[in-house]
Amino acid sequence: MRNKNIFSQLYFGNPANERISRTPEYIKAGKETSKAFDDFRNNLSNEKQELLDKLYNLIMIENFEECFCNYAEGFKVGLLMGIEVAGGCE
Repeated sequence: MRNKNIFSQLYFGNPANERISRTPEYIKAGKETSKAFDDFRNNLSNEKQELLDKLYNLIMIENFEECFCNYAEGFKVGLLMGIEVAGGCE
């Protein structure tokens, strides 16, 4: 990312995304999900594997966009709350 001010960096996920901690439950669920997905996928024909991969990729894009929108909205609300607490908004 180009050299931007801290607000731009935080809004677009840098450096905040480098400090995300994963709970043991999150890690366990991720491993179990990956295994279940792979087991399911390996029992499909090549044609159905391709369809599943396409579906998976679309779901991942949708989830990424939703996460980004939620993060951006939370950032905006948090910034406005900080300004209000500091006495910058009437």
